[in-house]
Amino acid sequence: MDALSFYTEPFLTYDLDIAILIDSKGKIFDKPKIYAYLKNLGYMHKGEYVVIEGVPVQFIVPKLGGLTEEAVRNSKAVKYKSVDTKVIDWEYLVAIILETNQPKDRVKLLSLHDQIEKLINKKNLEIILKKYKLLGKWRDYEKQKT
Repeated sequence: MDALSFYTEPFLTYDLDIAILIDSKGKIFDKPKIYAYLKNLGYMHKGEYVVIEGVPVQFIVPKLGGLTEEAVRNSKAVKYKSVDTKVIDWEYLVAIILETNQPKDRVKLLSLHDQIEKLINKKNLEIILKKYKLLGKWRDYEKQKT
């Protein structure tokens, strides 16, 4: 959840996740080809990561029609150190954390509850949570934060 760094104080993270969308024609993202290309540039493949400039990078292909694909498609353009990029909105980040249910991300979510209350669009979050059947997990989170 490196996108959290755009909204909060940076967290220690060990990797950078890059989402790659597949077009509607079903064009396949070929990880071995990109790994081979990056290897030719001098970057080494370690497990599910490619280490680029000392940072483990993981390429993610979101499930078509899923929450992460929608989040990426609705991400906002930002400039980071003169590099144009896109960042997923808070509401999607919260929903993805709830969906994936990874302990490290749940801890981040709990530690950010004050900021979430200030920065989140509750109406948009509710729409996303309903669509992906995550309202129960959100209620569980809200019970934990108090």
